Amino acid sequence: MELYIVRHGNTPLQGDVQYPIDPRLTDLGVCQAESLAHRLQNVHFDHIFASPLQRCVQTVAPLCAKTETAVQLMYALLEKGTRANYVGLPFFVLQDICPQLKENTFAFCEKGLPPYETDAQVFERAKQVISYVRSVCKEDDTVLLVAHGTFNNFLIHAALGFAIRDNFNFSQDNTGLSLVRFLVDNGKERTKLAFMNDTTHLNTMKE
Repeated sequence: MELYIVRHGNTPLQGDVQYPIDPRLTDLGVCQAESLAHRLQNVHFDHIFASPLQRCVQTVAPLCAKTETAVQLMYALLEKGTRANYVGLPFFVLQDICPQLKENTFAFCEKGLPPYETDAQVFERAKQVISYVRSVCKEDDTVLLVAHGTFNNFLIHAALGFAIRDNFNFSQDNTGLSLVRFLVDNGKERTKLAFMNDTTHLNTMKE
């Protein structure tokens, strides 16, 4: 299986009045999402999962429009520190942003997060996401997870089977793309990191 992990596009430093805790992409973020879609438009994704926060839905929308690929929301991809029990905007609002959203279907995880989620709990959530994806997808599937900078750090650690260490993080820039491959080589399961936080698609953005 090939597992692509991407962070959403650029957002304001603080949410706006209408969406203070669930901000939309900035104009820059929208351009980044378009560039990401152009880069990935020839990749056949068997499954796409996205955090229900609108910045992630906005990020994946151009790709889904180009490829006509459905996307499924996954509460377990919410960013660390998301307000407890916040589940995102109403589904019809998110579907206006990305019509390819599967109708009112959320993959895995109860709605919202517990209060005061510790790093250990976030890491356990990330490991559960990886386990879930590997259980529902086939060995030769290509999968995309669209989530958040901090949570992606935990996701990548979980995918690679690494322990979380203090004062160490995998950098995750806006629309930074990572690819993890789960292989079977001579009867043995192997995990390979193909690339990490690749943002070369942004080099072609118009000034």
